[in-house]
Amino acid sequence: RFQEDPVRMIRAIKFAARLDFTIEEETWKALLATAGDITKCAKARLIEEIYKLLRGGASRRSFELLIEAKIFPFVLPTYIDLFKERTEVGLVRAQFFPKDEPLPPAYQPSKLFWEFLDALDDYTIETGQSASNGVLLAILMAPVIDQEWINATRRDLDRTIDATMDALCGPLGIARRDRELARQILMAHRRMVGPSKRRRRPSLVQRQYFHDALVFLGIAVEARGEDDGEFSHWQRLAATAAPMVARDDGPSRGDKRPRRRGGRPRRRSGRS
Repeated sequence: RFQEDPVRMIRAIKFAARLDFTIEEETWKALLATAGDITKCAKARLIEEIYKLLRGGASRRSFELLIEAKIFPFVLPTYIDLFKERTEVGLVRAQFFPKDEPLPPAYQPSKLFWEFLDALDDYTIETGQSASNGVLLAILMAPVIDQEWINATRRDLDRTIDATMDALCGPLGIARRDRELARQILMAHRRMVGPSKRRRRPSLVQRQYFHDALVFLGIAVEARGEDDGEFSHWQRLAATAAPMVARDDGPSRGDKRPRRRGGRPRRRSGRS
């Protein structure tokens, strides 16, 4: 059945992750044997299934299963390459991190990737809302460009985002509208958390992409285990600003406060 429609492999993973069950052994063997067939699917179908995995409330477990099933390199090959370009270890699952304290720098992007997915799942479950495609793309890109956020000038960061976006989105045929929204979110994030006092100006709140940038900020604060002071500041600005232009590109997004680390335990059951 997987050979008839390889997208069924991703859907099997989606339901296994969301419902927290183990894929039957013979089905799992068939999935492993046909993993490469996923490349026969249209790019538009693949990226839509990836979006569904990300906004399904079990994105971390879904991506762990994609890696276990050897599907990830066929679905997002350029994403794997981006990690390999920036660290000698590539994208590593948390269970294979070295026990060194602190964690070696080469593993930090991988650590941030899994923590972003954890935070995204919390957002989805606790608000019952779906993040936009732009927010989902920004979440995928954030671990890859994290050091540039810290060290690069605004111009260099803009160039890094564009280059990373081209490498990730070009081969997948991701819509230009989603790419542009992700770029706006990432650049706005620099302004929302950066040291410049200009970020305190409320004009950003009136931008059409601000609500998505606020959703991303809340997810990023939780992923990094940071204080939510900046998030609360921008929430207050949003509450006092003039009503924003209505969005028409998907379901509304909430602005829940990022949950503190150390809350409910993560589920880690599934195939080993």
